[in-house]
Amino acid sequence: MRIAMAAILALIFPWFAFRVQCEPIQIEHGAVEGIKTDGLIEFRGIPYAAPPVGNLRWKPPQEPTDRPVVLQANSFPPQCPQTWPPLPTMPAEKSSEDCLYLNIWSPQPMQGSGRPVMVFFYGGGFQAGSASTPLYASGGLPRATGVVLVTVNYRIGALGFMAYPLLSAESEHHVSGNYALLDAIAALGWVKRNIVKFGGDPDRVTIFGQSAGSFLINKLMISPFANGLFHAAIAESSADMGDMQMGNLAHAEQVGVALASRWQVTSLDALRSLPVDKLLATEFDARPVVDGYIIPQDTYTAYALGKQSKVPLLLGYNASEGDWLRMPTTLIQYRKFVRATYGSFAPRFLKMYPAVNDTQAAAAARRIGAEDAFGWQMYAWAEVNARTSSAPTYFYHFSSRYGNGHGAELPFVFQYPFGGEWDATRHHMGQEIAGYWTRFAATGDPNGAGAVQWETYNPAVKRVMSLGIKTGEISMPDLEAHRLMDEFHNSKRSPRVTNANPVKEVPESLEAAAGLEPATSQPIP
Repeated sequence: MRIAMAAILALIFPWFAFRVQCEPIQIEHGAVEGIKTDGLIEFRGIPYAAPPVGNLRWKPPQEPTDRPVVLQANSFPPQCPQTWPPLPTMPAEKSSEDCLYLNIWSPQPMQGSGRPVMVFFYGGGFQAGSASTPLYASGGLPRATGVVLVTVNYRIGALGFMAYPLLSAESEHHVSGNYALLDAIAALGWVKRNIVKFGGDPDRVTIFGQSAGSFLINKLMISPFANGLFHAAIAESSADMGDMQMGNLAHAEQVGVALASRWQVTSLDALRSLPVDKLLATEFDARPVVDGYIIPQDTYTAYALGKQSKVPLLLGYNASEGDWLRMPTTLIQYRKFVRATYGSFAPRFLKMYPAVNDTQAAAAARRIGAEDAFGWQMYAWAEVNARTSSAPTYFYHFSSRYGNGHGAELPFVFQYPFGGEWDATRHHMGQEIAGYWTRFAATGDPNGAGAVQWETYNPAVKRVMSLGIKTGEISMPDLEAHRLMDEFHNSKRSPRVTNANPVKEVPESLEAAAGLEPATSQPIP
């Protein structure tokens, strides 16, 4: 009867054919019913955790309650609370603390197809982002390539990262903060347990993300609680490979104390009763912290010691990442910034990024900012991962005539015709890039289907895949800049845990030499 009625409505209203309810499927916590949309079955707003509200604010994600009725998964969930505007040309969305939902797109037929699964974590500086923004949620990628796509909401801002002594005290593990990572881990656990019902293969799950989402993946690969929940990783334009930039739990707790003082509260009940608007109105530098539990040690040390998940890794950055960065705009500001940031290395940075007037200074500042925040981060990650992981590493550099800024590759990844219908060149670029991404998700190797061969990254050779204007292997772009930034960050590390770039392998004795202890909430030396 349902199908017959749909057919009748499709004849009367042609657009109805693209939005037909499908039969409910049974998953944990209750049945869910999606919609058929132009070759896909789409499920919008499936809860992977209980709403983190009231007493669950600033707590690890909890299991959702069982549903007595079928969940009609036909509307996108609200985004997590935020104040930043949406991405350019993207619509504004409603927000709510009740935001721990995910969306799924599965090609038809769905049951028993065992398709590779790609789970996406959005960017936004841990201050903004949504799993439902059309750039990610158009269905273009699964429709074009046959993968199962999952997009995940996770907590951001103070709600996702605030640490506080009383929050740590109530935790059985004596930690707080890192709630966004716990959300991501909970979502991946949900995918592992349920994705087979949506036609996905739980043994072929690839996590991928851009900007803050890439930063998140950089951390998921070193968290013992994420190990085994994914089988490959794609990271686009962000990581944290510097000299312990995350900070430790004790420092993060003191930041939380300062915030609570500004809000004039001293108890957990008062904190959890604060209006969300008051939280959002307070500036907060949201980022993961080394808590000795979710993140046992600083990122670079973990990779240098081979503590990361040994899964295939594809990563890279874009040619003009710094175009959007807020950096010094005058020559005086630029020189002051470089000297304050790079200390004794400042003369070398000023030589590498010269400027004699304000225009040149503004451009140089953006270049050095992009190198420190994006280019070098991905280079350092690739270098150390290629040396200490038994799984392959693939490195890309994106450059196109259609824009090379932060996130410029995303429309091609997601098959989303940004700015209107694509011409033949952009259509080919989209097919090529999405093809590499999804073959990698399927097999751990981006090669195949007659595509230009992409070799694994070799630190001794430093060749990468150029994507965009012309596809093919090239020498590592910005190599001298990477090496200078390497030297700077190495100078700030513990001398017992230095950059692995010049060595062939990490000695087994390095962990002991570094004085590292397993699972401690104290600062890593």
